[in-house]
Amino acid sequence: MLPPILEKLSALIGRQSRSERRVGKRVAPGSLTPCEVQRVGEEARHSARLHNLSVKGAGLLVDCEYPKGTNVRVLVVNAAHTFALALEMRVARCHRTLNGDFLIGGPFTRVVTHQELVPFIR
Repeated sequence: MLPPILEKLSALIGRQSRSERRVGKRVAPGSLTPCEVQRVGEEARHSARLHNLSVKGAGLLVDCEYPKGTNVRVLVVNAAHTFALALEMRVARCHRTLNGDFLIGGPFTRVVTHQELVPFIR
């Protein structure tokens, strides 16, 4: 019989790696990318930062919690402030980070083309 700590470690080693849930590969933006997030049907806007982005969805760092299933409008502006992209997103997950912000992620309501993403990933 192994000590309890070794049993836990051996269980972690034998665990299968999680499969990727996302359909499209997400990439981190090349520089700090500001955003505005607004719940659909509300006037209040909150500032956010783009964490990752793909043609199907995004991850954003926001200062307030958005429950799963919430539809939000996102305005993403590239670092040079020469291009903006307005999208609607359904929140699929919301987790609090160590600094108190929330990381929200989810799919867009429409597919974004690669050309629309280029200003954000340079």
